[in-house]
Amino acid sequence: MKSDYLQRMIIGAPFGNYWGRGGEFTRTVGTYTLNKRDGVFGFWYRIWRVLRTVRPYKAMGAWVNKMGLPNPGIKSIKSLKDLPAKSLLNIHGFNQGDWEELYAHIRVEADKLSPSELPAGLELSMLCPSVVDEPLDYEKFFSDIEPLLHYDWEVVVKLPPIRESYLPIVTAAVNHGFGTFHCCNTFPVKNGGLSGKPLKTMSLAAIRDIRNTFPDDNKFCLIGGGGVTTPEDVHDYIQAGADHVAFASVLLSRPWASRRFRGLTW
Repeated sequence: MKSDYLQRMIIGAPFGNYWGRGGEFTRTVGTYTLNKRDGVFGFWYRIWRVLRTVRPYKAMGAWVNKMGLPNPGIKSIKSLKDLPAKSLLNIHGFNQGDWEELYAHIRVEADKLSPSELPAGLELSMLCPSVVDEPLDYEKFFSDIEPLLHYDWEVVVKLPPIRESYLPIVTAAVNHGFGTFHCCNTFPVKNGGLSGKPLKTMSLAAIRDIRNTFPDDNKFCLIGGGGVTTPEDVHDYIQAGADHVAFASVLLSRPWASRRFRGLTW
């Protein structure tokens, strides 16, 4: 089921921080963690991390990165209304305590705003492979953050691509009223997270699996992403059951690629 808050095409994190100012796409900004993670050198630290950790594998149409989520921390956002208009705020916690503080901070800021001033939504980035997370009790996790569903925005759960990892997350999320999922986060490999064309196969499989595993829940909204470089890739995701499609790593090598996705409708 299409989201009322999101555009059909979404620019994934972290590329939404830099692209998509025309408003045709929903920009995903972040990823924001509880505390600052971009080192003492700020911008230049991020450049160093890109040069040191991002590796292209052209024969596979893939990228591997171990950026480690460099960002200035959630409290650097003075107000949620300062985010780009109708953007999707991507956040990540490393443990239950982190998530609780992120959730509490965002609720305080959201309560200050009218519905029209809120971002398009929140994206909860689960099990990012470029960092090390502590295990979560997913039933408790989604029970605790259930009040986030009561705001006038979309709450998106961004899933890992491995079935043994995403199925417990989806099951617990559904039990607490969550129904918007992004398939998928990057795939864990030795040197970080794999994105690009190999991820497309896994994301398509995850979308089909979720649709088949929860066939009676017609209220699900699924975002497909991974390896999207052409309109044909978008079509493949729609055929698999996605309602929205995200693109990201193609912008590393072809910053002009967003033009290919302008005007797409379904």
